[in-house]
Amino acid sequence: MFGAALLAPAFGAPALGVATQGGLAGGSVGVPVVLTGASGATALQFDVAYDATVLIPNSAILGAFPAHLAVSSPQTNNTIRIVLYSPSNSPLPDGTLVTIPFAISSSAKVASLRLSLKNVIIADFQGNQIATGQLTDGAVNVVTVAAARLSSITRAINGDVTFQLFGTAGQSYIIQASRDFILWPPISTNALLNSSIQVTDPSAKGFPFRFYRAVQVP
Repeated sequence: MFGAALLAPAFGAPALGVATQGGLAGGSVGVPVVLTGASGATALQFDVAYDATVLIPNSAILGAFPAHLAVSSPQTNNTIRIVLYSPSNSPLPDGTLVTIPFAISSSAKVASLRLSLKNVIIADFQGNQIATGQLTDGAVNVVTVAAARLSSITRAINGDVTFQLFGTAGQSYIIQASRDFILWPPISTNALLNSSIQVTDPSAKGFPFRFYRAVQVP
């Protein structure tokens, strides 16, 4: 427990914020926690409340601050507690202090899951508590992956086959081709910037017919 005395920092109150990150259902996401204006602060404790029915936190990953240590522990009230301190009483730097990894349930629906800051305590090297400034909550925005779909397949006079690949923006898909539904060699990998992309198979001219499918890159 930090000291009870409450001091105002010399150059404004330090601000703490949790980022908002997107993640896929069944995947994982790292959420940064950022400190700014931390003049005189050497230690920090805070809780992050989360939706335990969908998110499972792992140990916080410390930023590039060799003079500090980070300890994280899940609490009983759907929160994770983070404690940062320096054995040498080095000041806390501005920037990303820790990143909290969350596993997202595979059954999660599309939603914005709030990450709320609670019980924030900032202290100087003497253990005196420093008044905090703005506290910014974050979120995990859960998205689900749409099943890949091929549509509008055409064959040009020169034998090239062109079709539309539909899927989830930000995901990559491997296009595979087959003549017998047994062997499916890959012919291209496509990253979707939007929900669809046009794909052309110039090697199709060497085959009288071909079947195609799309497989999401893990």
